[in-house]
Formats: sequence, structure tokens, C-alpha cells
Amino acid sequence: MEQVWEALEEELAELRGADTAGRRAEEAGDALFALANLARWYEADAEDALRGAGLRFSATYRRMEAKLAARGMELANESLEGKRALWTEAKNTGRAK
Repeated sequence: MEQVWEALEEELAELRGADTAGRRAEEAGDALFALANLARWYEADAEDALRGAGLRFSATYRRMEAKLAARGMELANESLEGKRALWTEAKNTGRAK
């Protein structure tokens, strides 16, 4: 298991150091592949896990939009800090259910 983690960390370091769009795309693919392998070791289906993360993200974003609309606010007018606070609020609201 330690070797699997090391492989992922190596791929992430290579991604951080990539200096062109082509290299970043290649290294991102390698990192995703290493992460999928780690998921396999944890007996998790990487595709299902990613799909679930996407669904959770979408649901949180919709809750965030609804909170803004209820307050008569627009996302474009929020500061980065305001967006982060709203995201955390929306995320926590989803977990409470």
C-alpha cells in the first residue's frame, strides 16, 4: 500500500512541475491513473467515486445558488471569501440531511 501512495505522490509532484499544457495534461492523466489504482486498493470503484463526487458538487452548488437567490444576491458580486463561506454553508446543509 505504501508503494501505491508513493506512486501517487510522485505523479502529483510531476504534475506540479509540468511547464506546458501538453505536459500538464499528460501528468494529470498519470496522476488520475495512480489515484484510480489507489482507489482499487481501497476496494472503491474510482469511476463510481468520481461520479458521486460530481453529484455532490452539483447538489452543493445548487444549494449555494438557492441560498443566494433567497437573499437577493448574485454569485458574481460575492468576494472569494464570501463564496467560500457560502460554499461551506451549502455543503454543511447537505450533510445535515
